[in-house]
Amino acid sequence: MILLSKGVSMKLKKMIFLSITLAACFFSSCSNNLSNSNKSTEKQNFSNCSIINWSKYKAIGAGFVNQGENRAAETSEEQSKKVVSKLVGITEDGFYETVTFEDDDGNTIEQNMFLAGFKAFNKFTFIAFSSEEVKEIGAFNNIGPNLPEYVIYNPTGKIYSLDIFEYINLFTHSTYDESENSIFFGGKLKNDDSYDYIYELTIENDQLAIKKKIDTSKINGWYCVASDRYGNIYSYDDINNWYNYILTTDGTLKKLNGIYVKGMNNIVYEFDVNNYFFPSSEGNYKPLWINRDGNIEEASFTPEKYFYKGIAYTEPDTYADRLLQDSNSFFYRHYSTEGFKIVKITFLDEEKISYEYEECEISFATNTYLVANERLYFLDNDQIFYVNIKNMDGIKHVIISDYFFKTILSDKLGNIYFTGVDAKLNDVSGIIDVNDNVKVSKKNATFEIVYINPLN
Repeated sequence: MILLSKGVSMKLKKMIFLSITLAACFFSSCSNNLSNSNKSTEKQNFSNCSIINWSKYKAIGAGFVNQGENRAAETSEEQSKKVVSKLVGITEDGFYETVTFEDDDGNTIEQNMFLAGFKAFNKFTFIAFSSEEVKEIGAFNNIGPNLPEYVIYNPTGKIYSLDIFEYINLFTHSTYDESENSIFFGGKLKNDDSYDYIYELTIENDQLAIKKKIDTSKINGWYCVASDRYGNIYSYDDINNWYNYILTTDGTLKKLNGIYVKGMNNIVYEFDVNNYFFPSSEGNYKPLWINRDGNIEEASFTPEKYFYKGIAYTEPDTYADRLLQDSNSFFYRHYSTEGFKIVKITFLDEEKISYEYEECEISFATNTYLVANERLYFLDNDQIFYVNIKNMDGIKHVIISDYFFKTILSDKLGNIYFTGVDAKLNDVSGIIDVNDNVKVSKKNATFEIVYINPLN
């Protein structure tokens, strides 16, 4: 499995996340285990290198690739030993390849080490390598590698070392966020004693710039961190997740009196608490927003509803539950007290400030689903059905209901694979193609007698 991020060439495009099966190995964002095999390599230094042919890639990603040709007589174990974790590039025509690097002197550096960590944002991708073989690629959490070694600047493909850090928190919820040009996170430099600093990472004149923004231990009530599109950073109220402090881009700390939340356009608005508890047709926001300088002023546009207010719910390209993107529209999955919903956000201007909000409740949704062919496919106990995402009509289309289903998977071509049993407990597996044609194969169940009770 491969997880891909960002598509940038000379102009920064939207980051895209895709998943493509490359080998019989699975990507995991929760762990990074070294293999028990003796496969290893020497340590390499990729600092200040650039990824070769960066402009031809529409995405980069973490994946397991097969090094060497498979022979027909090889066992699956022998074949699996050739599969290694690498940083890969995906071309515009869909081909993937292991990326190579170029240093400042123009020398080509092959990727001999094993990719151990990968986490992507709009303009920055954090990576780590291991000299020892890796079975699962982590996301810098408490099980895998805690510290990224390098950061890739997505607009250029240049790689910068993060060696000055002892710790960077890119895993804990609400401890990192991204503005238009920077990323903010909690961390600790090697020569510091405190874990309470919030750092800003950005690129200035083609060089990596690390800035200490604030020592949160000095501020009573500072909790986690969020950023707006301009680079003002905020603290959460630890009860309601409303913003209670702002540190402006010029380093001025202010207390926020009121309820402030972030809209889908990454702009922070003041929320009208009266309309929250007593909704009116005028919407829930006061016509106030926080501008680039961190000042509150009247807004020419205010969202009808607030929907995203936390770090995980801010940017369309990094939001984990984004289902689909279509031009200026973004479709999301949302669980609310009313149940499963599809939410559509449509931006109305190039700067992505004004937007429309639409939602569609899916009352019959199940917990097992996947996205393919601009549809949400659901697996129920005895049905596989879909909802057309773009239509926003909530209509249920049943494809097959002849078996008791266990799993569904999809491939990059839009085919849906399922497993289950029939009424006679025969194993069933099948495929649903993009035109909803179904092919099924069965394996008859066998029964084993384990005990016979004598009649006499």
